[in-house]
Amino acid sequence: MGSWNHDLLSWNLTWKRHLGTQEQDHLNLLITMLNRVSLKQHQEDSKLWEIEKTGKYIVKSCNTLTDRIAYPGVSSFSHLL
Repeated sequence: MGSWNHDLLSWNLTWKRHLGTQEQDHLNLLITMLNRVSLKQHQEDSKLWEIEKTGKYIVKSCNTLTDRIAYPGVSSFSHLL
């Protein structure tokens, strides 16, 4: 899936079949996103949900985030519950 070259992780993703144009576009986007993540070879990593002050993932905050992205300008959907 990936290999280390000095202190840099190089992604090597392979597929069992040829990817179509749209799939290749999605793969290129994925690799771009993966390359933005800084990993250290000999350092333990951890997960951090930056939206929450505690750093822990909470479904409600994820729902709020996706609502804000999908419906910009709408402040709340609580009136629908």
